[in-house]
Amino acid sequence: MDFTRTEFLYLMPLVLGVCVLGWRKKRYVGHSLGLFLKARRHRSSPWVHLPQVFQALALALLFICLLNPVLPVAVRQVTSQGLNLVMVVDLSSSMQEYINPEAYRGSTSWLMAPETKLEAVKKVITEMISRRDGDRLGLVVFSENAYVASPLTVDYDYARQYVSFLDYQTLLGEGQTAIGEGIYTAAALLTSQTRESRVPGVIIVFTDGENNYGRDPLGSLAHAQKKGYKVYMVGVQIWSLTQAEQLIQAVRATGGRYFDVKDEKQLRTASRTISGLERKLLTTKQLVRNAPNYFPFGLGAVIFLALAVCVKAIPYFVEVT
Repeated sequence: MDFTRTEFLYLMPLVLGVCVLGWRKKRYVGHSLGLFLKARRHRSSPWVHLPQVFQALALALLFICLLNPVLPVAVRQVTSQGLNLVMVVDLSSSMQEYINPEAYRGSTSWLMAPETKLEAVKKVITEMISRRDGDRLGLVVFSENAYVASPLTVDYDYARQYVSFLDYQTLLGEGQTAIGEGIYTAAALLTSQTRESRVPGVIIVFTDGENNYGRDPLGSLAHAQKKGYKVYMVGVQIWSLTQAEQLIQAVRATGGRYFDVKDEKQLRTASRTISGLERKLLTTKQLVRNAPNYFPFGLGAVIFLALAVCVKAIPYFVEVT
């Protein structure tokens, strides 16, 4: 435990001096029986000073509170309504194609420049992160292989920053589409970080092509279903799929849905639908630096002050001089 307001230590001699002067002060009572009682006086019991001891302990604890005690590193459990959610983003070369460029055809304004599929997906993911409150969010990217770009976190600024970093050069040298690898890696991330959580995980896949490399996506979907993870797949301008029916059925078997989007409006509609996911009780652990730790000292001071008041109400503890 550390103290962040050590400058108040200079007040300790002053406080001690005031306390000593206050406790040395005696009160006298004049009475006609004073001479009679003087002959029968005796030394008082040491227990008569118990109220002053309680007051001294309370003052000491209040002084510790004044020094602002903190724990350098503390682990806290935070309970919220949320999900363990992993975004899986396709970074294959086809994601650099423009999304519905015909909507901008004929426009001379630079404000109406067409967006690539990747830019549109990044914008939608950023909006989804802003709508998710209490979730733990992770990010996986894939092309020919899949990689964890961000582990599960409740730091949404951190998550948005990693999304903004995504670029076609992130996986430069890879150009194929390995959807199965992306889903499998996302499931592995959920498994590794949610062993103590009973909240089922959710995987959201954004892709614009058919799987042509790596693991079979049907097998990865079956693996996710076995683990209890829902999978939502957003197909961005996928005009044809060889295994369309099997893929959609496999996605539905996990409890998720398949979205076939052709433009930015449909992409936003799909993201809003997914954002309406059922929220569950989620317990996470947060590492807190310099966590305030004055409560036990403050509580102890209140208890000792209350004891001092209660003890003073008992005549046995009242010193008569």
